[in-house]
Amino acid sequence: MVRVLAVRLFFALFASFTLFATGCVYDSEQLNALKCSQEGQRKDDAVCQNGFWVYAPSQNLDAGNEDAVSNSDTSEPPLDTQEFDDVTDADATETEDADIEDLDSDHADVDDQDAGDLDADLPDTEEPDAAELDVDEPDADEPDSSTPDVGVPNGQSCDEHNHCASGYCNDESTCAPDPCTNNLLDPGETDIDCGGICANQCAGYQQVAAGSIHTCAIRADNRVICWGGNSAAQLPPALEDVEFSSVSAGQEHTCAIRSDNQKVECWGKNNDGRLVAGDDSFSYINLGAEHACGIKTDSTIHCWGKTSDNRTDVPAEGSDPGWKHVSAGKEHTCANKTNGFFLCWGKETHNRRTFEITDSFNMMAAADRHTCAIRSPANTMKCVGNDKVAVPTEQSQERFQSIDARDNYACAIKDDDSIVCWGENNSDRVNDHPQTGQFIQLSTGWAHACAITKQDGYIQCWGNQNNNRFPAAFKIP
Repeated sequence: MVRVLAVRLFFALFASFTLFATGCVYDSEQLNALKCSQEGQRKDDAVCQNGFWVYAPSQNLDAGNEDAVSNSDTSEPPLDTQEFDDVTDADATETEDADIEDLDSDHADVDDQDAGDLDADLPDTEEPDAAELDVDEPDADEPDSSTPDVGVPNGQSCDEHNHCASGYCNDESTCAPDPCTNNLLDPGETDIDCGGICANQCAGYQQVAAGSIHTCAIRADNRVICWGGNSAAQLPPALEDVEFSSVSAGQEHTCAIRSDNQKVECWGKNNDGRLVAGDDSFSYINLGAEHACGIKTDSTIHCWGKTSDNRTDVPAEGSDPGWKHVSAGKEHTCANKTNGFFLCWGKETHNRRTFEITDSFNMMAAADRHTCAIRSPANTMKCVGNDKVAVPTEQSQERFQSIDARDNYACAIKDDDSIVCWGENNSDRVNDHPQTGQFIQLSTGWAHACAITKQDGYIQCWGNQNNNRFPAAFKIP
């Protein structure tokens, strides 16, 4: 009994220490996230011990390092008869156990009677009480009470042993599906569900926006995250408690649509009022170099920012409902309706607005001195303006689902979800585009571009890497 109690004491202390010995440094907020309420509850590879989730060592990932940290097994060894059979008649009088001595010097000596208590096979020795050994000895005619009842389906209360038919027993004692099964941080899941605070395995993103020297994205939890150059505070302020539905990055500024009220929130360089979107509600926004435009929730168009060249002077037709998409270039703007009708306004030099009146488009992308658009209903590409950005011959009959353009180049996602780019190849922003893979959304900046992979929601970027426009943490190798 002494050995059993000592071993139990050792493992309880070790389990409590494990939380702080896995290579992570936790602040108070992170510790709150690691707290649990039901002692002994299991959740994936974690167990609730002493009020905290303790993970199996093979799953602990050091902060900023996705290599597993190898630790000794902290799980308590099972209490079975083999543990007691190791004590033979010959050594029953041996009273010192090195492990016990290390743990409890007060119990280093055990007399013959105590040694007999440790060996149920010794003759003329009273059978030790099961409760004294802290071992449940179920009656042979009754089912083992420790056998889990695994018949409780998801959505119902866990059984008396906190077991479920599938998934796990959550903090509300309700059976729930196993979390993070798609490697994305979905609503209702936490970073702990996806591997813990030390693990960066929940990198699913909904949208990416490339600016001049910075990049922003909306995570799976609807939070905005930005990285890269911060010359004009274009990286976001403290927005951890705000959810957004859309984000766009300009030359040195950023705007995003709040999820709660569809208002536009902007930060960064505020020259020419480019951060002042007004009090309207929006469903979509797009930032150019020094001005921005958006589709309001009533499907009309509103623009703000620098007004020269009439780039923000929306034609009268823009007040009519039914607008689907708008794109703010450097000095001009284009938009199209759901029925294919389009408008362009602003600077006209370089023929950047010279489309046919009979043209009909699904989506348009205004850049510096050119505009590209996807025809409706053929889904083929047409570009006007700078001849350097003419649609390549080999892409003239391809079908496309989305287009974006900046400076003197353009990138698009084809019907097979692959990416193609054309135009001036400054900083390899054209030639370095992904040659394989499938993508759901892309954004072109002035010298770099980024896209979101279809399979796992990761961000892949190419082009100019200066100013940490796309850190390795957000790029698929």
